[in-house]
Amino acid sequence: MIRRVCCIMSLLVFLCSGAYSQLHNISFERISIEQGLSQSTVSSIVQDSLGYMWFATNEGLNRYDGNNFVNFRYNPKIPKSLPENNITTLFVDRYGTLWVGTASRGLCKYNQSLNSFENFRNNPMDDKTISADGITAIYQDKAGFIWVGTKNGLNRYDPRRRNFKRYLPNPLDNSSVSSNKINHITGDRLGNLWVSTDYGLNRFNVYREVFFAYVNRRNVLNKISDNVVNAALVDTGNVVWVATQRGLNKLDLRTNKFEYFFNDPQDVKSISANNVTSLLKDKDGLIWIGTINGGLNCFNPKTKTFKAFLYDPGNSKSLSVNSILDLYTDRSGVLWIGTFLGGINKWNRMSEGLETYRNNPYDVTSINTNQVQSFYEDSVGNVWIGTVDGGLNFWERNFNTFVHYAEVPDDSTSLNNMHVTSILRDSENKIFIGTDGG
Repeated sequence: MIRRVCCIMSLLVFLCSGAYSQLHNISFERISIEQGLSQSTVSSIVQDSLGYMWFATNEGLNRYDGNNFVNFRYNPKIPKSLPENNITTLFVDRYGTLWVGTASRGLCKYNQSLNSFENFRNNPMDDKTISADGITAIYQDKAGFIWVGTKNGLNRYDPRRRNFKRYLPNPLDNSSVSSNKINHITGDRLGNLWVSTDYGLNRFNVYREVFFAYVNRRNVLNKISDNVVNAALVDTGNVVWVATQRGLNKLDLRTNKFEYFFNDPQDVKSISANNVTSLLKDKDGLIWIGTINGGLNCFNPKTKTFKAFLYDPGNSKSLSVNSILDLYTDRSGVLWIGTFLGGINKWNRMSEGLETYRNNPYDVTSINTNQVQSFYEDSVGNVWIGTVDGGLNFWERNFNTFVHYAEVPDDSTSLNNMHVTSILRDSENKIFIGTDGG
């Protein structure tokens, strides 16, 4: 009984909520000033160790418990308040500490127990302070160092020594970082950092302290599509996805070659806009892509096709605007979307309505039994369903109807048994059906 229930539940989720082809059913929840958000431009989103969601805006830092907001702003009467209201980027480290970047007043470290902020500022007379007060990116490496991108260089903060080391461009050193303006920092499994800048993508070997820059130059044959790199996503299979102001790039590290994905107005399955701001990979292997003026895209790396989600003035469940600044998935799988002047958009895939498929004795196109044993999705999205006592059912996704295949006595081309236990496909796209009869 337990196995049958699990199979039925798996069938419902498989048919209704998880497949790439079903993404047109997405309904977004909008959260903005009316719900307590301090301002409607949200540039960064994180979840802390206690489960709170934090949002960076141009008018303060926001903490959200799922129902109510707490706003943090600069208060000159409180010595350890935020140093300013324009918050640019957020990061939660492995110890659960929230780090906050500001537009012009340095880096902050939030003390949860004291409800206060420690501020790190640039001191022109001390090269062990942060290189600039305009913070653009924050990341923690495997060794525990905090890496901070600014408008004037990359910094490594040592929490034990409480000092910074600066990495700045040097025209006489090809192994230095390629630009002062850092846009994003991430890491790979080998411990390298990937640093997105206004002049190319940098791979940084933290042990040798050597940068290798992927830039767009005339004399380079296979090169990044644009030098303004907004973000990078390190994927499996020696692949790095690169968000630029002119298209999505796929970098194959085995060959060091790029593949480009640009908007094609004649192709609805191409990316919806070329200015890509943010990248996120979900548990299903799909890549979610934020763009400027092109909304949200879901990219299937296997089919190399894009599905765009755009603002629809006639649909309150669509995106609130078409310019996306940040993407984040929380621990429960909810997708959070930070927008430019559109507040927060939220998609909870688990709350999407699941359609239940049950036998209806008055409808010959319904599934012919409620006892499901196995299922298989073919290459076009239709589903073959093996049952305990109803033979084989074929669900035609486009028509939402079921075709039944049963055991017919004295017919060698029919099923040999009504209990279908397994369904498999071979390399020639032939489908094999396992039954209690063989």
